[in-house]
Amino acid sequence: MRGARPSPRGQTATILLAVGVILNVLLMEPFGFVLASTVLFWLAAHAFDATRPWRHLVFGLALSVAAYVVFVHLLDVTLPPGPLVDLLSRTD
Repeated sequence: MRGARPSPRGQTATILLAVGVILNVLLMEPFGFVLASTVLFWLAAHAFDATRPWRHLVFGLALSVAAYVVFVHLLDVTLPPGPLVDLLSRTD
């Protein structure tokens, strides 16, 4: 439609997704794949449904850990581990 403006909710979702991608890139090396991707997944879920932020955070963390395990242990892809993976993989 000519001259149609995007809805405010659509603009907010776009901004949250853009912020998520930028933060993912900036946080990947210092904080690792799991924490950086958790932020990305949380913001993406929150962009489309802002009613349950804690559920989105837990889902984002679970999805990030699952993706990390698949890529690193099954596909032999090197990803930045970060402090969370280092903490969880300690054998002391």
